[in-house]
Amino acid sequence: MRWTIEKMPRFQELQAQVSPSGAAANAANELAETVRDHVERAAATRHSTASRLGATPKGHLSEGAAKIHMEKEGGRAVVTVPIPGITRAFHALHIRPRTSKPLTIPINAVAYGMRAPELAERGWSLFSLPAKEGPGAGILFGRKAGARSTVALYLLRESADVPQDRGLMPSDEEMGEALAIGVRDAIERDRRVGA
Repeated sequence: MRWTIEKMPRFQELQAQVSPSGAAANAANELAETVRDHVERAAATRHSTASRLGATPKGHLSEGAAKIHMEKEGGRAVVTVPIPGITRAFHALHIRPRTSKPLTIPINAVAYGMRAPELAERGWSLFSLPAKEGPGAGILFGRKAGARSTVALYLLRESADVPQDRGLMPSDEEMGEALAIGVRDAIERDRRVGA
């Protein structure tokens, strides 16, 4: 099946009056604002790990939302969402360590939002048990300088799976609507300027 689409003369006239790069930038600005607002709202409800551990949320999503921006690149525009792991809005993540060391998954409020080396810098002595099975296997323990007791801080894992969370980003429909609003506003602006 073949479809032939012809532009109506009225649309051809309107297209001649619209700056393509201006429309792209306007659409991208609208999209960036929509994504930023959505991520900020989503951030307020994504504290299950911190709550479970009794830790203070780190604001990872809120900080990232503040950095969402649009850049013009010639006749096109790009929206950047600089939030590590945000792609889990579209698919589950399988995380593997970048080095030969295992992943450290916090299981204690002290470890939440902290890397093991950061805890060591703060006076924690970190160690794991040599056993591969049984109690204590696969756990990184620590003792704060001057403390009498040892606590479990992290699970040590070769990989971790993080489930998809589509609610981290706006729906495809919301993003499409934002783009359409941006283009419409650019057309209206260019029409007023040309009148």
